Amino acid sequence: MKKHSYILFILLLLCISNSFAQQNWQEMMYDTTKNFYDIQAAFYEGCGDLPCDSAPMFKQFKRWESHMEPRVYPTGVFDAETVFNEFLEVYNENNNRHNPTHTYASGGAFNVTLTATNSYDSSSETYNNYINVVPLSGSPVSNITATGSYDWFGTTYYCSGTYYYVSPSCQDYTLNLTVNNPLISTTNVTECDEYTWDISGQQYTSSGTYYQSVLAPQGCFADKKLILTINASTEASQTHSATYSYSWNGENYFCSGTYYHYSTNAAGCPHTDILYLNIE
Repeated sequence: MKKHSYILFILLLLCISNSFAQQNWQEMMYDTTKNFYDIQAAFYEGCGDLPCDSAPMFKQFKRWESHMEPRVYPTGVFDAETVFNEFLEVYNENNNRHNPTHTYASGGAFNVTLTATNSYDSSSETYNNYINVVPLSGSPVSNITATGSYDWFGTTYYCSGTYYYVSPSCQDYTLNLTVNNPLISTTNVTECDEYTWDISGQQYTSSGTYYQSVLAPQGCFADKKLILTINASTEASQTHSATYSYSWNGENYFCSGTYYHYSTNAAGCPHTDILYLNIE
C-alpha cells in the first residue's frame, strides 16, 4: 500500500511540475526582460513525456517563437523597443487596413467581425450589435431645377436624377435634380481668320457660338460651348509713278516693282500694305 501511495505521489508531483512549467513559459513570453532561450527551454520542459506538437498552447508558442527569434540578440536578450516597433510594422503589413473606417448610409445596429491571420492559422471574433448608428432626425430633401449644372456638397452635377449624400455626422441628404440644357463648360476664343476647336475637330472661319456634345461624369450627354470671334486679316494696295526714286514707309526705292510692308491692324490681326511702283 505504501509503495502504491509513493508512486501516486511521484505522478502527482510530475503533473504539478509540468503544469507549473507550462504556466511559467506563458507568463515569461509576455515579459521582454526575460531571455528568449530560457522561455524556449521552459516550454519544451513543460511538454514532459508528450510530443510537444500535441502539447496545449503549442500553436501559440510557435507563433511567438517564429516572430521573436529573429528579433533577439545572440545572447537571447530582447531589444524591447525594436521588437515592439517591428511588431507594429508586421501588424500594419499583414492587416488589410489599419484603423479602418466605414460610413453607414442609414441608421441601425451593425455587427463587427475582426479576423486575424498569419502563416499558421486565422481566427475571427464577431461582436453582435457592436455599432449603433442613430441618424439625425429628418433627412433633408431638396428639389432643384437648374440650367446647365448644379453644385452640391462639392460635386458638380450635369445630369437630372436623384442623388444622395451622407455627412460625417451621419446626416442623410437627398437631392432630386432636374438639369435643363446640361452644359459642362463655356470657352471664349478670339482668333484671326480661322480656328480649329480640339473638342469637335472642326475648323471655323466665322464668328459664332458652337456646341459639342460629350459624356458627362454622371452618365448623360452634356454640351461644351464655344463662343468664337473671328477677326480678319487686312490688306491695302497703292500704285505710284516717280522719277529717279520714291520714299515709302521710311525706305527709298529706285527701281520699279511691287513692294510689301507688314503690320498689325486694330483687331490684332496681320495687315499688309502693297506698293506697285513705276520709276521713270
